[in-house]
Amino acid sequence: MADPVLELDAVSVSFPRPRSLVDFFARRPNNDVRAVDQVSLELRPGEVLAVVGESGCGKTTTANLIMGLLAPSAGRVLVHGENLAELSAGQLRRSRRKMQMVFQDPYESLNPRMTVGQIVAEPLQVHKAATGVELVSRIATALDRAGLRPPERYLGVRPNELSGGQRQRVVIASALALEPEVLVADEPVSMLDVSIRADILNLLASLARQQGIAVVMITHDMSTVAAYSDRIAVMYLGRIVETGPTLSVLTTPSHPYTRALLSVVPVPHPSQRKPRIILSGETPDPGRIPPGCRFNPRCPVVFDRCHIDDPRLMPVGEGHAAACWLVGG
Repeated sequence: MADPVLELDAVSVSFPRPRSLVDFFARRPNNDVRAVDQVSLELRPGEVLAVVGESGCGKTTTANLIMGLLAPSAGRVLVHGENLAELSAGQLRRSRRKMQMVFQDPYESLNPRMTVGQIVAEPLQVHKAATGVELVSRIATALDRAGLRPPERYLGVRPNELSGGQRQRVVIASALALEPEVLVADEPVSMLDVSIRADILNLLASLARQQGIAVVMITHDMSTVAAYSDRIAVMYLGRIVETGPTLSVLTTPSHPYTRALLSVVPVPHPSQRKPRIILSGETPDPGRIPPGCRFNPRCPVVFDRCHIDDPRLMPVGEGHAAACWLVGG
């Protein structure tokens, strides 16, 4: 098995929160917001890891940590064993060439005043990776790999002349221009029509399978991960509550939160439908995480220990672990 290209080692991120008048009169402590709390992950070449959870669970913050756009409050982000926090400015610049990001909104990600050729050329020029004939060749190669064929047709086109799917392919081509080892895709299809989502997801999966790029796919939609990911990490309130091979997590979910997410995934035939698990209440304030298991205010199978002890990830199968007292401890 290949060594991990990317590791998150007990990474946490906290943000200070201004004290409001309500907090003052209620005499509440001014707790920091814990957006990511002791998250550990590994990613190997050619692997697709899906990070799944509700909005606000810390998925995008985790993506920003991977990209070096945020510094961890605790823990380490390692690329080929090198701690990003310990690198010099020059070393960090070289390391960032290995990691690229595909953002959620292709309509906001592209400069409307630039042509497709200029957009894809920009990262190569910023990193001084190619000039002249080589620059033109690498632009064409990146467009071709992103499925924009023939590349010559798109070089002089501006974003407003493209469809949503074509725009996202331009974003992917721009990311591929530097030949990265890690590609972070933050909700890459949520802004696209249903008819073209599969094309973009198939493209990301093929980049992993055929070219060995490690892909982190950030999503809230459990229905998209089954056919495209190798492993799943389920996040809730800043922490990973279940992780494992995709098939294992989808067929034998062990955490009540994972089971609730899967229960609302649409199925094609009425006979295959299962009762939906509707969680009560709202996700707790990340600045006031409840004691014990952080899922206990909404958990349908909560019991006494859940209010006292915070469960760690415990093994439930080969490479499969869940943070729930019902599966171990």
